[in-house]
Amino acid sequence: MQKLQRPWIDISTELQHKVQESGFTYKKLSEEAEIDYFAARRIINGRVKNRTEAAIAVCTYFKIETKCPDKMQSRSAKEILSAVADAWDGTEDHARLLVKLIEGTARFKVEAYSKK
Repeated sequence: MQKLQRPWIDISTELQHKVQESGFTYKKLSEEAEIDYFAARRIINGRVKNRTEAAIAVCTYFKIETKCPDKMQSRSAKEILSAVADAWDGTEDHARLLVKLIEGTARFKVEAYSKK
């Protein structure tokens, strides 16, 4: 089974933070991550919009996970994601509301569940 990929927007945000934090020059990043100088320049300048080999190499260098955690691979996780997608109206405001609702349930624990 192939692991699910984290959304690129999440990865690229983390990547930009790590690259800026490192203070690497184009040359230093290209040497450390073993990528092309011009790819390093695009990454440092935030112009990588998808999963290029160079971007993944830099993620690997900075130990940025590009796959979803194992618990997100389960059938239950896919059901949750599907339910959220079905419920969401596509707006930023509704997205924030759904996030708050989900985060608000974190303190609740289910001891046993069976479909009746």
